[in-house]
Amino acid sequence: MVWKNFCKETYGITVYQEQVMRLSQKLANFTKGDADVLRKAMGKKQIDVLNKMKSKFFEGCLSNGHDTTVAEKVWTDWEAFASYAFNKSHSTCYAYVAFKQHI
Repeated sequence: MVWKNFCKETYGITVYQEQVMRLSQKLANFTKGDADVLRKAMGKKQIDVLNKMKSKFFEGCLSNGHDTTVAEKVWTDWEAFASYAFNKSHSTCYAYVAFKQHI
């Protein structure tokens, strides 16, 4: 399963922007450029851009034989994820700073 390959370290949950980028490429045939546009839109909470990317995501998922219900679930999760999207390097740095503050 594609999902397990990219979300193993986060127990199957999309936590990092990099995961969204990789999954959008695998599930919906997004180019690296498309995946980066999606990442930026999530990180900057650009709802209008996300809405434009939605149909492209569904078309790609369907062309790869993914069930519509699954694609809808993934996209709905990603819309919620966009509210708090982080990239992995920022998460690591914040965790390190928080740890050092408590020593």
